[in-house]
Amino acid sequence: MGLFEFCITMSSQTLRVTSEYISVGCSSTPHSLDWGDGERLCFGACHALAVAVPLPGSDAGFRTEHTLHHHSGEVVSVRWARDVTTGAAVPAVVTGSRDHTAAVWDLAADPPAVAARLTGHAGPVTLVDAVRWSGSDGGDRLLVATTSTDCSIRLWEGQKPADVALLQNIPLGRGLALALRLAQPPSAAAPWLFVGTDEATVVIYAPEDSSTEKENVSPTGGGDTPAEGASRSAEYTPLLRLAGHEDWVRCLDTVVLGDTLLLASAGQDAIIRVWSVCPVSSSGGDSAEDPSQLKVRSQTLSVAVSGGARIHYSVTLDSVLAGHEGWVYGLRWRPSPNTDPSSTAAPQLASASMDRAVLIWKHDASAGVWVEEARLGAMGGNVLGLYGCAWSPDGSRLAAHSHRGAMHVWAEDATSPGVWRGQVPPGGHTGPVADLAWAPGGGYLLTTSRDQTTRLHGSWTPAGSWHEMGRPQVHGHDMACLTAVTDTSFASGAEEKVARAFAMPGAVRDTLVTLCGAAAAPSAGDSALPEGAAVPSLGLTNKPVFAGEERREMITRAEEGAESYFLRQQLTAPPAEETLLQNTLWPELMKLYGHGFELVTMAASHDGKLLATACRAAKPEHASVLLWDTATWRQVGELAGAHQLTVVQLAFSPDDVHLLAVSRDRTWSLWARVTADEAQSAPYQLCARGAKAHARIIWCCAWVDCVTFVTGSRDGQLSRWRRAEDGSWIKHGDPYKPGAPVTAVAATEHSELVAVGLETGEIRLLTWRGDAWAEAAGLDTSAAHHGAVKRLQFRPRPPGGAAELLASCGADHAVKLHKVR
Repeated sequence: MGLFEFCITMSSQTLRVTSEYISVGCSSTPHSLDWGDGERLCFGACHALAVAVPLPGSDAGFRTEHTLHHHSGEVVSVRWARDVTTGAAVPAVVTGSRDHTAAVWDLAADPPAVAARLTGHAGPVTLVDAVRWSGSDGGDRLLVATTSTDCSIRLWEGQKPADVALLQNIPLGRGLALALRLAQPPSAAAPWLFVGTDEATVVIYAPEDSSTEKENVSPTGGGDTPAEGASRSAEYTPLLRLAGHEDWVRCLDTVVLGDTLLLASAGQDAIIRVWSVCPVSSSGGDSAEDPSQLKVRSQTLSVAVSGGARIHYSVTLDSVLAGHEGWVYGLRWRPSPNTDPSSTAAPQLASASMDRAVLIWKHDASAGVWVEEARLGAMGGNVLGLYGCAWSPDGSRLAAHSHRGAMHVWAEDATSPGVWRGQVPPGGHTGPVADLAWAPGGGYLLTTSRDQTTRLHGSWTPAGSWHEMGRPQVHGHDMACLTAVTDTSFASGAEEKVARAFAMPGAVRDTLVTLCGAAAAPSAGDSALPEGAAVPSLGLTNKPVFAGEERREMITRAEEGAESYFLRQQLTAPPAEETLLQNTLWPELMKLYGHGFELVTMAASHDGKLLATACRAAKPEHASVLLWDTATWRQVGELAGAHQLTVVQLAFSPDDVHLLAVSRDRTWSLWARVTADEAQSAPYQLCARGAKAHARIIWCCAWVDCVTFVTGSRDGQLSRWRRAEDGSWIKHGDPYKPGAPVTAVAATEHSELVAVGLETGEIRLLTWRGDAWAEAAGLDTSAAHHGAVKRLQFRPRPPGGAAELLASCGADHAVKLHKVR
């Protein structure tokens, strides 16, 4: 059962809405993904915190259960709180956002909710960290660290997530903190703060008792004072600065082994440094050292504690690891829950870099050096590198996220240690989703986005879950619209004057049949269909690759210096990111020229014979609709004279007798199909026009049946229109007023339901009773979208089916399926 469920009585039936599928990409920022309590993988997704869980089975992929909305800006940092002693995650997550705030989430609640909102930073909160530790009174406390572009670090503390309040403000002058990690070294009375800086150093902050004399303590500027209940006598003071890196330090991680804390640091110099921090008997270190042995120079720091005593620590650079060729953004020590806590054997270390690789480092105790245990990634295509990594709580799997928001998951083979295999990750669009369309048979869903991709989503039959099954188009312009012409072809439009038509290749059809069933991709009846497609270097056209040409294409692409090429694969699970980028493209059938400006909307007739397109228009001569014959892809008509400004949506009636257009000029127009003898310049002629039908822009429209349609507008009204007995089209009943602009609308084919999407991201389900609208259910900004809903469409299904499936997409980068029963 999905996370969000609404049960509303409708006449003698109950309407239940559950979440069936959520597809959304990770924020394209470092440290925006973390894996923690309950095997839950959390990541930033636009303004929301997304939570994904593994599906049952060894390689069944993930299901994104939540997109939790609280922030008003992009979530750029995500971190599970961890027990400072065991390193295990606790059910609390901290997020940092561009809205200048951080939030502490209670993930033990059902549904998860924000327990505390942390305000006070004057800039975007770029990094967060949190640990649970036991204070001197024996009670557990949650310590949170946040940093911002306002050049400060703030520490927050509370006994419970809801009690977290400001503890201390640490100004950094003109510097920035680029990495944060809270950890408690052996014998320390409280956690320390490790900070990576833009001065190529790691600074160690530790709490010192305020009753003792302190040196070089940063002032708590800004006039901030600790909140009541959060203050204590010790203030965090910079005690030691570790030099050695040659560029910004972008990531840190710590692990405690016996009486030693290991600190790993890395950054833009592509070098990883491993430091050891351990208590010593005095500031002079170990007096029993053998002077005949060559020792690495260590640094010593001392921490003042209550009573005037001081604890001394030695900090030593243990190892320098060189293996990456790009900036290192992610470092994580591998958790070992089944290992003796007193063990001093160093765990493995994972590092993620902009060189598109994840390295797993292993310490060779016999030689005393670190070696590469495994190299993962090196993805092809246009992947620009990795922004971070995270281990699963049991250390059996490793996740990473890339510059473009894609996620990758690998699992170690249980029977062959050291052998890693790719798994099905969560993921989705990383830009506003502009449009969606079901295949006419309902076998799959197509979506297109401002991230310049078109994606295909299908139901994986063995797992009973939805996943991204293909990426038919990877373009060079932001996508604007698409429509499914037949079950094996679609058309799309981008921020260019050209519409493009595509056909499903043989390899993709075979994959859909294998993973989703034969009904998902019926045969096109064309034996000459290409096997796949490839995009030439510096090109925008998906060129077909026919059977027997794969090897020649691969050689040609290699000679051109291209990083990706088509290679047919036999898939038994949904494809990984690398496969999606280069092996699931659809070949382009035709470019459709005729518009003078960028395309905005398109629609295909239900019989698949006609395609209607419209472009941006500031003058009446450009506010026309072009009609295309899909058999020849030739223009067969132009519908002009009805609108003054851009036509924003088109919709054919269920019987294809009428074509409805709505425009920014607050007018709808209705075009009726004419016979071949009657057609002069187009197969449709203007039959009705609703001038100034709304007070503001008309954003959307949908047909309820062959004689009824609805329109939604920025004026916050949904109006119903119906054909009268005299053949005219009139407003039917009072409009529905949801209290926000209506940006999307859809109606079911075989029931009385109408779905309405709002600019706020909410979705309402309505029924028509008598002469008035009745609200049956509503989805809030976490269950629906936290950005404007761009498109809604019910899945085509035969009458008498068990449930309706509503697809929605929005400006929040998300695509969602809602099951309505």
